[in-house]
Amino acid sequence: MKRIILFVSIFLLLASGPAVAANKFWWGSCLTGGGDCLDGIDGDDITIGDGAAVARDAGSTEPEIYFYRAYGSSASESSPFVIAPDTDPGTKRWHLVKVYAKSFNVPPVDGENRIIVSNNTSRAPAASSMEIYPEANIWKLNVNGTEYILGPIDDAAGNGDTSRAWSADKAFDQLALKPDLAGTNAFTGANTIGDAGDDQIVKLNVNAADGTFSGFTITRTVDASAAGSAFGQPMYVASDGELDTADADVAGKFPSICILVTAGTGASKQCLTHGTVTETDWNWTPGAILYLSTAPGTTTGITASAPSGSGNAVQRIGVALSADTLLFSPSLDVVVLE
Repeated sequence: MKRIILFVSIFLLLASGPAVAANKFWWGSCLTGGGDCLDGIDGDDITIGDGAAVARDAGSTEPEIYFYRAYGSSASESSPFVIAPDTDPGTKRWHLVKVYAKSFNVPPVDGENRIIVSNNTSRAPAASSMEIYPEANIWKLNVNGTEYILGPIDDAAGNGDTSRAWSADKAFDQLALKPDLAGTNAFTGANTIGDAGDDQIVKLNVNAADGTFSGFTITRTVDASAAGSAFGQPMYVASDGELDTADADVAGKFPSICILVTAGTGASKQCLTHGTVTETDWNWTPGAILYLSTAPGTTTGITASAPSGSGNAVQRIGVALSADTLLFSPSLDVVVLE
């Protein structure tokens, strides 16, 4: 009898302990606006740790879903990140949570699979939004409403292998590319990497006309009093950091480190440090070694005859590829003649 009384006493003691509310999961059809919306749930009915999901139409045929957890919080409402109950909010707030998954299976929407990353609540790609989707065996990227082609989709049948072209010039910050990707993934056609705001620019081009070039350039200021500042003029770096006309018979005006490909003086001039240059006023013998000359100028600043006068600098700056095209690759090892 004593054992029965003891058992009943322990049961009653446990039963009279503090009640622990079970967490619930809530559903809503909208974020704010009361009623069936998330903020329409009375704060007194919410337990810290409750979960919620909101599936809303957002004015389109493609609904969006948001996941929330109830926290002890007095944060100001900021939809969709923080939702406060309209009634008895107290210190309870719905906070948008991160969702983790091993993988996602994205079902077709309007015949296409799409992944959307956006900082606004609109379904359509808009400001500060990104959308990735496949189309005709090509992965495409839509950034702020501008479409880019990322590359082919290779499947078991080999679909996508034959189409590797970028649709147009597209700028990613200071990187602009317009490649047609061949099967070996090589860039072909005219392409520029960088712009006038960069210290160095790479231009891939076919020198098919007078005044064209291909290779690495630096963007610098050309001294206003430069003796020669035409296209094709070899330049050196003066003590003030600006480019000036290189001259093999004036001490301090060599070695040449680049050849001017943006004519004129002043800021933001491009000077080729390595690459090919075409100038139809030249008349080289293909294969000839070319030197910095003692007579600055477009047609005279480079010579196929090494300077021979006392005090002259002998600097190899390239080789003739054809009568009007040279490969500019300057040596910084300069010999000054006695």
